[in-house]
Amino acid sequence: MTVTADEGTLRDVAQIVGSEIRDTGLLARTDEGTLALVLLDTGFDDSTNVVDRVVSRMERHGLPAALRITVGAACYPTHAVDVGSLKQHARSHALVSWR
Repeated sequence: MTVTADEGTLRDVAQIVGSEIRDTGLLARTDEGTLALVLLDTGFDDSTNVVDRVVSRMERHGLPAALRITVGAACYPTHAVDVGSLKQHARSHALVSWR
């Protein structure tokens, strides 16, 4: 998930995403300024359902108009077998480009 926004908005987005995932999900900010979400034991179709729920919740939350979010998804080992390849696949296959 790539989010272009100020730090406060980025924290808000992280809270929204965190509230829509199971306790086993991992959410972190990367050095590249993206939010990385790892959903353990989740297939591609289920991960797209999570993306839909998160985007719907953000729309209801009323985040600032200056916010831009791009979300991609990749599954191991279907799309890639290492972290770098997974990130590249997710970046190059956007599911959502919002605002």
